[in-house]
Amino acid sequence: MFGSYGVWSKLIGSSFGVFYQGWSLALLIAIVLFPLLYYRKEIIGFKRKDLGWLALYLFCTSLTRAPLFYAFTHMDIGTATLLFFVSMLLTMYAIGFLFLGEKLNLVKAAAFLIACIGLYTTFSFSIVAFTLLAALMAILNGVMSGGEISFSKKLTGTYSSLYLNWLSWVIIVITNGIASVALGETQYLPAPTLPWAYLLDMPLRVCSVSGSSSKDSSM
Repeated sequence: MFGSYGVWSKLIGSSFGVFYQGWSLALLIAIVLFPLLYYRKEIIGFKRKDLGWLALYLFCTSLTRAPLFYAFTHMDIGTATLLFFVSMLLTMYAIGFLFLGEKLNLVKAAAFLIACIGLYTTFSFSIVAFTLLAALMAILNGVMSGGEISFSKKLTGTYSSLYLNWLSWVIIVITNGIASVALGETQYLPAPTLPWAYLLDMPLRVCSVSGSSSKDSSM
């Protein structure tokens, strides 16, 4: 499901603006999740002591969609995935050591090394195959995704993972929507076109990835 994100991004291409696809997709997912949250009574207020962690979590998650979409549409999927995944792991380890009191052990070090070797040998890597900006966007997404997952660990003990996921989509609607309008991107209405079909097919993939990320963050 996660691997298909790059495919759908390629298919959408330049049909939608980078931030427009971000906020429109996030709005759709937020609308779909809200009835379930409301039914399960998981929408609750945040305690004062958790507001700082919440702010860090939402800041990171607000910068996770647009950069990766840009990277996938301006470089090959394999290389973008490699840069994203490695930078995400490095960020998760760094935050774990600096803020969460976690320690590096042999298992973590081996897992990180094997993941890097596996991705590198699976996907081709050529520095001439993509622009520097696209590479930096893949890395930025990895850093922000690592922060999103790591900082959510300070919240999942009190608030449901589904609730945190829903809040992440809401903040993406707000931040990406503002950026889209400010940059003058075209604000399209839904239409029976292939790009819209590709966009509407992405929520299942995105929900599955973000859901598993929050579950992983509480481990």
